[in-house]
Amino acid sequence: TFGHGITVENNPNEIRANGLEPNSIKYGDLIPIDVADKIYDSVIEKHFNSVKTQLSSRGINLNEHQIDALTSLNYNAGNILDFFPAYETYGITQSLCTNWWYNHKIFYPGHIKRRRAECDLFITGVYDMNIHD
Repeated sequence: TFGHGITVENNPNEIRANGLEPNSIKYGDLIPIDVADKIYDSVIEKHFNSVKTQLSSRGINLNEHQIDALTSLNYNAGNILDFFPAYETYGITQSLCTNWWYNHKIFYPGHIKRRRAECDLFITGVYDMNIHD
């Protein structure tokens, strides 16, 4: 992992596209921050496009901040496949947060705040990691 939590093994194409050879990166190597930022932007764009494609294939039209929230969830939790049945059940309501999002793929206590902030962004358009302190 380097930069913004980007793993070399999961993002070789984005790394190569920014002038680095994934197989030559070793633990402790320094990566210029501008290169790490570009790779991160590429990875986030990949997740954003994936989310938009998944929504479109299901005929779901959401606002940009809602797509951003799902992009964050997709990036941080690996996928959003089980979002769709929850969305069908709860819609765009606080119940979606309470009954599904807050409990989705929380591996460490720090993830609770992130899940809550993501769902708040989805529902209200506001992302604030400190709102649930």
